[in-house]
Amino acid sequence: MGQTTLEQSVVINPGSFHHLEAVWFAPQRQADLLPRDSRIGGFDLERPRVSLSNVAPAPIDRRNAYLDVRDTITRGRGALSEVVFETVATMYGVFAPDLLCLSAWPDEGSLESFLVDRRAAALREEVAIADVASASGRLDRSFHASNEAFTMRYNAGFVYELCALWSREGCSPEERQGFFDSVGPSLARHGAGPGMGIVPTRGEYLPNLLCLSEWPSLENFAGFIADADHVEVSRKRFAAFTRMDATATRLYTGRAELELEGPARLPAPHGGELENA
Repeated sequence: MGQTTLEQSVVINPGSFHHLEAVWFAPQRQADLLPRDSRIGGFDLERPRVSLSNVAPAPIDRRNAYLDVRDTITRGRGALSEVVFETVATMYGVFAPDLLCLSAWPDEGSLESFLVDRRAAALREEVAIADVASASGRLDRSFHASNEAFTMRYNAGFVYELCALWSREGCSPEERQGFFDSVGPSLARHGAGPGMGIVPTRGEYLPNLLCLSEWPSLENFAGFIADADHVEVSRKRFAAFTRMDATATRLYTGRAELELEGPARLPAPHGGELENA
C-alpha cells in the first residue's frame, strides 16, 4: 500500500497517462483553508509572495483510511501504479495539500472510469476531505530526453519537489529551454536526482508543465533555492513563465516517526523573503 511503503520503484512509460490528485482534509482545531483560488492558482512571479504558516497535516488515521480504499478503487480501474506524497514545505506559492497522489494509467478511458467512480466520491465525504484538485496529462519527453521507458525510484528518506510552471504568453521554445539550461548546473551542484515532466491537459490545477525531481534532503532543496546563482536562474524564469509553485514533498508512509522538521528550517531564498513562517 502507498502509505506503508518505505521505497518504491515505478516504471514510467512515455505513452502512459499521468494523474496528479491533490487532497486537502477538513482542518481540525486550526484556521480554515485558504480560498481555493489562492491555493491552486499558483504564485504570481510579479507580485509579492504570500506567507504560509501554521500548516498542520490531517491525522494519520484519516489519511490511511482514505488511501486504503482508494488503492482498491484505482487498482480495480486499471491504474498501472500510484505513488503518494505529503507536503513538507512550500517554497513559492501556497500549494500545500495534505496528500499528493500521482498515478499512471494506460489511457484516458481507464482514468475517466476512476474519476466518475461513486465509491471515491462517497469515501471523500466519509473521511472529511475538504477539497480535491487534479491535473492529468502525458509525460513531456523533452524534459526526460528519452522516448524509452525508465524507472523512478522513490525513497522515504528523500524529498521530491513538485514544480508547477505557467508559461508567459508568447514565450518561445528558446526562452523555455534557456531556463532549464540555466537551472541545470545548480540542480546538479545541490544533489538533485532523477526527474520527469508532465504536460497537463485536463483538471482544475492546470499549469503548462509539472516537474517532479528528487532531492537527498530538505536541506539540499533549500540550498538550491538559496544559491546565489538563483538570481540568474530567476531572471530566465521570469522571461519564460508568469506563475509557479515549488512544493517539497516526501513519500507518504503513514508513520509519524518519519516526519521531518517543518518549514522553519528553510533558509530564505537569495535576495528574497522566506514565505514560510
